[in-house]
Amino acid sequence: GSCISCPIGSTSSQGSGFCSCSAANSAFEPSSGSCVCQAGYQQSGSGSSMVCTGCLAGTYASFATGGCSACVVNTYSSASKSLDI
Repeated sequence: GSCISCPIGSTSSQGSGFCSCSAANSAFEPSSGSCVCQAGYQQSGSGSSMVCTGCLAGTYASFATGGCSACVVNTYSSASKSLDI
């Protein structure tokens, strides 16, 4: 195989097997070849302007969903940055 360029907003060191994303609370997702927000965070912007903001109480986010969702009937989230489990 050949070497693949890291996406805009990420870097790697020589000989690395992965890219490191610049945005706080983000991670490199090898299957998509892009940086995504960690679970509990929603994404705004992309590339070097990507920002990951914590979900508010009453909402949650799964890894790599890109946005926060409201808790469904008979569930709640009292803490910010809640994860879908």
